[in-house]
Amino acid sequence: MPISVLNPTGINKDIDSYELPIEQWSDGNNVEFDNDKTAKVLGHLQVFGTPSAAPYWLMPFDTISTSSWIYPGLDEIYRVHTSGTNTVHTEITRVNKVLTGSIDATASTSVVGVNTLFTTELIVGDSILVSSLTRVVTAIADNTHLTVSVAFTNVANDTSPELIQGDYNTTAVGGWNGGVLGGVAILNNGIDTPQMMGTANAAKMEALSNWDRTTTCQVMRPFKRFLVALDVTESAVRYPFRVKWSHPAEGGTVPVTWDDTDATKDAGYVDLSQSAGFVIDCLPLGDTNIIYKEDSIWSMAFEGGQSIFGFRQLFSDSGILGRHCVKDFNNKHFVVAEDDVFVHDGQTKQSIIDSQMRDELFSSMHPDYKTRTFVAVNREKNEMWVNFVSNTNNTNAFADTAFVYNFRNNS
Repeated sequence: MPISVLNPTGINKDIDSYELPIEQWSDGNNVEFDNDKTAKVLGHLQVFGTPSAAPYWLMPFDTISTSSWIYPGLDEIYRVHTSGTNTVHTEITRVNKVLTGSIDATASTSVVGVNTLFTTELIVGDSILVSSLTRVVTAIADNTHLTVSVAFTNVANDTSPELIQGDYNTTAVGGWNGGVLGGVAILNNGIDTPQMMGTANAAKMEALSNWDRTTTCQVMRPFKRFLVALDVTESAVRYPFRVKWSHPAEGGTVPVTWDDTDATKDAGYVDLSQSAGFVIDCLPLGDTNIIYKEDSIWSMAFEGGQSIFGFRQLFSDSGILGRHCVKDFNNKHFVVAEDDVFVHDGQTKQSIIDSQMRDELFSSMHPDYKTRTFVAVNREKNEMWVNFVSNTNNTNAFADTAFVYNFRNNS
């Protein structure tokens, strides 16, 4: 029997092969479907040389003079760009910052920088370096952080305190997230203070200005001129439903405040606690920021006035599987949920794997590492890659398999 078309919808593994139409594939591996052809995937090629640290995320970052990629590891952050025929890897990890002030080391507990305005804020638990010996901040005398008590173990003539800022505390489970706000790179790992970096060639990461250092968030993303923080922990109290936003920032700067009690600013927060699912991630769709919870999807739209943003539930029957499980295309979102993969435009959603690859995809995922699934987009080939840890992966807990969806021909 002649078969003239072999690429209407790609591979279908959810329906028994003897029930499939004759023009559909029942299985395949390392193939792609486009331009009415079934073709072999060509493979991959290394670029930019060897990374200086194992990357746990990638973010493009462009300046007027340089196009680069930022790739954070667990402990350090690097930036790579090409200069002529050379590839340059530069460490942009936060650096040690020298604090002005003096130390009286005549007692077991001494005062650092009495009535002196430090160039970097200190909080209890921070370490400082004094004459090559590490000291721990044990008390802060007031909310302005101008008076700091430090525990000492000797009475040496210690001078020139220095705040130890260096390696990060990222975990493989949490990873990194962020984005670019008006030319400023924003990176966050949910444990350390969110980081920022400007466009100068010699710029390095530093603590996000005007962010309360007693606060962390699981996700931070830019939206319009705002920064949006999700799943926030304030003074050791976690608010997993919280969506917190900053005052809008001018181009090339970061927000001047996150203080929701300041009536003269537009910072604020809302707790999306109508359902039990935690807030996981967000991604703009047109003029709306789409907030993804574990069990539902919400819109965050600018309204101005006292509330600043308005929130509306879009879908109550689906959420998102994990962080980095959504990408945009053609003014739509491609989303991997707990038990489905669908496309939506903010009003209607449609499964793109039901009765085709749905059962196969979710039965192929390792049950212990489902939330490490992530989506990558290959816009040149109109492809969405659903990358996941397979259930046969017994060597590591990182993605080793991809199911690829072509959104041009819906295969």
